Amino acid sequence: METTNYQIMNKGNYNMYRLKVFKIGLLLLMCLNINISFAQKISSDDLLKQAIRETNINKNYPKAIQLAKRGLAISPRYLDIRVLLGRLYILTNRNDEAEKELNMVLKQKPNQKDALNYLVNLSYQDKNLTQSLKYAGQYLKYYPGEKSMELKNASMLYELKDYNIADAAWQKLSQKYPDDSDIKNLYVDAHLTAARDYKKQNEIEKAIMEYEKVVAQQPNHTESLASLYNLNIQKKSYEKALVYAETLERNGKTEISLSKADLLRIMKRYDQAERVAENLKRLKPRDPKIEVLYKDILYSKAKDQLLQQDSLNAFKSYEKILVNYPTDTFSRNQLINLSIAKGERNHAIRYIDEGVAYYDNPQSLQLKKLSVVQEQGDYQNAYKLSKTLVEKYPQDEKIRMINDDLYTLTRQNRIGVNYGITAFDQQGRKPWNLYSAYYMRTEKGGSLIARVNYADRRDAKGYQFEVESYPTHHTGYSYINLAYSNAIIFPKFKFAYSYFLPFNQSWEAEMGVRYLNSYLNYYSVTAGLGKYFGSFWINAKTFITPNGERLAASYVLSGRYLINESADDYFTAIAGYGFSPDDRGRNFAITERLNLESIRFTLGYQRTLWKRNILGLFGTWNNQEYIPGRKRNEFDAQISFQHKF
Repeated sequence: METTNYQIMNKGNYNMYRLKVFKIGLLLLMCLNINISFAQKISSDDLLKQAIRETNINKNYPKAIQLAKRGLAISPRYLDIRVLLGRLYILTNRNDEAEKELNMVLKQKPNQKDALNYLVNLSYQDKNLTQSLKYAGQYLKYYPGEKSMELKNASMLYELKDYNIADAAWQKLSQKYPDDSDIKNLYVDAHLTAARDYKKQNEIEKAIMEYEKVVAQQPNHTESLASLYNLNIQKKSYEKALVYAETLERNGKTEISLSKADLLRIMKRYDQAERVAENLKRLKPRDPKIEVLYKDILYSKAKDQLLQQDSLNAFKSYEKILVNYPTDTFSRNQLINLSIAKGERNHAIRYIDEGVAYYDNPQSLQLKKLSVVQEQGDYQNAYKLSKTLVEKYPQDEKIRMINDDLYTLTRQNRIGVNYGITAFDQQGRKPWNLYSAYYMRTEKGGSLIARVNYADRRDAKGYQFEVESYPTHHTGYSYINLAYSNAIIFPKFKFAYSYFLPFNQSWEAEMGVRYLNSYLNYYSVTAGLGKYFGSFWINAKTFITPNGERLAASYVLSGRYLINESADDYFTAIAGYGFSPDDRGRNFAITERLNLESIRFTLGYQRTLWKRNILGLFGTWNNQEYIPGRKRNEFDAQISFQHKF
């Protein structure tokens, strides 16, 4: 098909038309792009404004986040929007996203102040102190004079317990801001926290050091002063503790006075402790805690005085307790015991009588009184008291036993008979016989004995009449014997006297004289020393008798074992050498015996039967020189019986 000119012309026009349309469209598109960029810039700002309004005014954080994201979609490098988005993530607890957004800010602008501040707080909130300190350091690098961040940085160093570095940072701050109370409080709070932690861990030395740092800044810090007081007591640094107690008192914390008084008691500064406690008693009369402490101080003081053997002042301390607290049975018991130890038994009885009503178990106190009266030797009153107690406490076996014993002890009368026989190893020599009967009366001041002796020796017989006494004195007692006989086998007159002086509780000394008149006069002096070893009693005695130009000496060693508490029940052993004026079986033919040698040994046993009867058995071997160079053996057997009534 042929193409006409018209068709060719129309085709060319059409192509030119298309070209023109393309150019016009391209121009319109370029204009449109310019207008769109202008519209985008305005939209990001508007979106930021809207997001800020939703954040701060409406508190609609999800909508604010959407607006911020739209703004970043339009302007990805718009830092203000990204900082706001990071803040919004923090407000909605989306911390990881917040940190990511804020770090993107710092990549663009490392000194972006808000982003750094938010990251410091965000890391701190997540308990990542190391990271928070890193951001704080970056912040201070760009803003070194920022006081709040410097304070926060030092606070985090304290929280990390890096006290040396933290103290150095704090020192710079305190020099820079010497009057800033927040900085001062930071140091105090940090070291107070450290002190509390060390205290919980029982690291006493470290806790004390930290509390001392607090007190160095705040000298009147009550908690630290109180803790230093208690920790130094725990450490037994009592003098330091006392200083802190006095500081607390000066600051008006009078409640420490109670503990201070107890501390002074522990330090054995009893007089000071008493003064503090007495002052507290005046301020708060009848406060039970103060009363208990006051008694404890006096108890401790008295106990220490007893340990130092200062019984006089201990007595005064216990008396002071009793004046304030009459019902205190412990102090009363101590006063009773101390009175007994001093020999002031009447005082002991007075304390007992005044205090009976205060005891839950008065039997024990009455028993003590009974014991004191017995020790006074007043068996009659002791027996009367025991009878009263038996009636009052009929079921108490101990009281009943004491009453039975006292019944026996109060038998003031005693009668006795005695028989002794002496046999010889010489053929054709008849034995000697000696008979005795006596009556004894015991009173408080001593005892008196009347005795009749009858002897049958060889071709002679006869009687001897004796009076014997044991009077007691304030410090000791005496022995007195007077005898008369008109028979040759006894001295015509006999006199004996000895004074016995107890000392050092278990020792006893004797000094005395003897006089015998036969057809000549014989004078002797005697000295002896005895000692108790528990239930054993040992006595050594000597007699010196002038015999013309010579002195005749004799020696006696006696031993006795007490079977029980009664002086009537014992085993005895005696060894003697030479003539003894006290030997009743051989105090005749004195001239011959003074010049002749003799050695003797005695064994004996005596025991109470049925409480009121006493039976004794004794045996003696005597090796006697009867003429110079010639000796014989003499064997004595003796039996005695006594009855109390």
